[in-house]
Amino acid sequence: MNRIKITRVPQDLPARPKRIGYWQILVDVYNEFAAETSIHGLKYTTQRKLKTDGFIWLTIVSISIVCAGLLSSRFYERHRAASMRTTVVSTQHPAWDLQLPAVTLCHGTMATRQKLESYLNSHETLKPKDVPREELINAVRQVRKAIEPSNTFPRELEVMQELLNSNALQIHEFLEKVGPNCSEYLIVCKRANREVPCKSLMSPSLTPYGLCCSFNYHHASSARRRFAAEESKDQEHHSVTYGARFLLSFLMNPLQEDRLSSAFYGDGIKVLIHEPLNYPGPAALEFVAPSGHETIASVNGNRLTSSSEVLSIGQDVRRCVIVDESSPPYRKSNCYVSCRERIIRNICRCQTFYSFTNERDFKFCNFSHMICLSKNMIGSSSLKPSDPECRCIPECEETSYSVETTTIPLNAPEFAPSPFYKDVNRIPNATALHITLASQVMTLQRRDVVQSWINLLSSLGGVFSLFLGCSFISLVEILYFFCICLPNKLRMRRNRNPTTKR
Repeated sequence: MNRIKITRVPQDLPARPKRIGYWQILVDVYNEFAAETSIHGLKYTTQRKLKTDGFIWLTIVSISIVCAGLLSSRFYERHRAASMRTTVVSTQHPAWDLQLPAVTLCHGTMATRQKLESYLNSHETLKPKDVPREELINAVRQVRKAIEPSNTFPRELEVMQELLNSNALQIHEFLEKVGPNCSEYLIVCKRANREVPCKSLMSPSLTPYGLCCSFNYHHASSARRRFAAEESKDQEHHSVTYGARFLLSFLMNPLQEDRLSSAFYGDGIKVLIHEPLNYPGPAALEFVAPSGHETIASVNGNRLTSSSEVLSIGQDVRRCVIVDESSPPYRKSNCYVSCRERIIRNICRCQTFYSFTNERDFKFCNFSHMICLSKNMIGSSSLKPSDPECRCIPECEETSYSVETTTIPLNAPEFAPSPFYKDVNRIPNATALHITLASQVMTLQRRDVVQSWINLLSSLGGVFSLFLGCSFISLVEILYFFCICLPNKLRMRRNRNPTTKR
């Protein structure tokens, strides 16, 4: 028989310590956390009475975590989308607190034959060579293309450009020479039932309808536009009158018999009602005061304010601009107009004479740019303020207006002996316009925070409690086991198995 050789192990040799890996430490911490945590379901992932128990409970917990995450994201998006609401504070707010709107008047005539003849007869005027006088006059009939570009009548536009080049004129300078100015068609001006000189009340301005006259428009200037932010608040106008006590009254001459080129179809004066800092463009309320009629425009005001909670949150959350934080004061409509003008400048390499923004690096468009302008004007006007090209967001606080008009034939001189109508008989088809507040009250609205972070926190707490049965203590447990216990055990492992340098 073979003998079994027994080898004795020396008793004095120490037992070799078993090395524990990082993964095993993580598993041990998770098992300890699952056994002690208040989150329902996690402890069953480590108790394996059957082989499939752990897998089933792990699947259930994973699905619960995914559902809680998805529903939490929905609550967060809802919080961002519906975090503010606009409520009506009062419909009886006194109208004297309303800032009066700007009123811009644009004459329907862009060029008169009398002024054109006078300009051509001037010794200072240089006329293009080999161009008959009648051809020049016929070309001026197409001066409307300056505000409504088209590629029609190319010969007339070419003659017009030759006339401008010969005299070194821009389009707006030429219109000032051949078109009616404010003092020529504004016959009588009244403010608060007192007659005032029209020159002191109205200022020349440039709009998409050409040369106009504006009251209370802060960007209006006899030269190119300028703006002083410090003066804007000092120039605010308010009124305590309403109804039949008109804010403004105008008696105007339509100059129908002498019209050579018109800015729009029909007879009368184009009236634009807009906020004093807004450019009288797409956002302005407009109507026509017809010739031979008397028009009363009743203005209703609406003022929107924002609570201090709204103004304190970030702009990306409130989605509006605080006006006082920008200089000059920000306006959504001005941002939109500037966006459209920027597109035209970049494509046609010029800026229209009535542009809101005046860029020194670009020259003014002339009649040689009509083809480019006609192709791109419609495209730029189809843009929306929220489009990526513009990204114009509204103001947090703003004043808006609505207008109701009443028009009747101008037969008041037969029944009213007021001095306002004394010149009606000598002006054929005169136009009378009255601007007034519709009521002594206005609507006051306020934008408030609806869902604050407290509401969001309570909603998220309900979601995680529903799917996982956890609470704030559960969050503390997670931080304790994985941010304190796990680093301690990893540190103990490194101390127990130090690395030796060779």
